[in-house]
Amino acid sequence: WIHIAIENGSTEAEFHYGKYLCQQSRDRDKGMQLLMDAAEKDNMDAICYMARNITSLSAINQNKIANFVGKIGSANDLLSVQQLIDLSYYFEDQNNLDSAISMLENAYTKEPAVSWTRYVEVLKERSDSMDHITIGKVYRQIAETGNISAIKDLAAYVENKSSSAADIKTALYWYKIAADAGD
Repeated sequence: WIHIAIENGSTEAEFHYGKYLCQQSRDRDKGMQLLMDAAEKDNMDAICYMARNITSLSAINQNKIANFVGKIGSANDLLSVQQLIDLSYYFEDQNNLDSAISMLENAYTKEPAVSWTRYVEVLKERSDSMDHITIGKVYRQIAETGNISAIKDLAAYVENKSSSAADIKTALYWYKIAADAGD
């Protein structure tokens, strides 16, 4: 059915089958061609996926994808969380952490549970003084939802940044929550 959908011009089918072929390393060249075909027809999933994996593309295709990404501009609030995360990898690869973080802020606003780890990862890489405050806030927001990984990360974060006995008590509080949850 997917071949029929591709023959009928479905860029979604081109994207999904191209991605499948690339991930399975089965006929990678055909997969890349399907992805590029979909990108050239303005399939945003294909553009963002290829931007994320831009270093594996030929120089010609890298330039094409860079042009496609450049056309996205300020329309990033129309992108899905996965598209925003994919673009964050592109901008990180281009050493443009501010744009990567902008994408991730938008993704975090839309779906914190899906994007928080990537958001924190890039904030740590940029390491601006305000980023450390944001990292703590993100850890706490996600920890308060019961996410054990975030709870442990918050505890370690508070412990490492501690400057008082109260900070240590806060870290112990979060470690205890993780332990009580079975970690």
